[in-house]
Amino acid sequence: MTAGAATPILYVRITPALRRQLEAYRVELAQTLTAAVTELLERGLASVANGASVQELEAKAGGLEQELALTRIQLAEANAALRALHGREQELKTLGERAELPVGSCPFCRKEVRGTDVLLTQRCPNPNCGRGLTSLLLGSGAGSKDLDRTELLVLLGALGIIVGAAYLQSKAGN
Repeated sequence: MTAGAATPILYVRITPALRRQLEAYRVELAQTLTAAVTELLERGLASVANGASVQELEAKAGGLEQELALTRIQLAEANAALRALHGREQELKTLGERAELPVGSCPFCRKEVRGTDVLLTQRCPNPNCGRGLTSLLLGSGAGSKDLDRTELLVLLGALGIIVGAAYLQSKAGN
């Protein structure tokens, strides 16, 4: 305020207890009573004016906490899905390794036959032979004795488990 400008005066009745508190505050800050009261009034009015802002910030913080909780749930679900995919990847890797194992020999040329030859190509891997291996699967004819039934059943069982898991996963995703 500039020197010589008139300052409005405010008279207020206060309790003796409040007067003692103001006097203690004034002494603590080494101010006049007028300066101490003016400072306290300004701070109080600023606090009241900012009260709505504080409420808005608290509401916003509450919303952010809810959003964080939802994000944590989504992260946990994504981690569970990732673990399931790693498990499926391992199953497929195991199936691929098993499919490469020999399960018997071609009934026509006696060349070693792998699980992939019997289940996928259904043909002898020998380029000079290339005959069908369906008789091995059906168990008919002379070639069926050249097949390791146990190894083929393990391979078919693993394939069935993976197909079943994929089916259940597709149903769960819908």
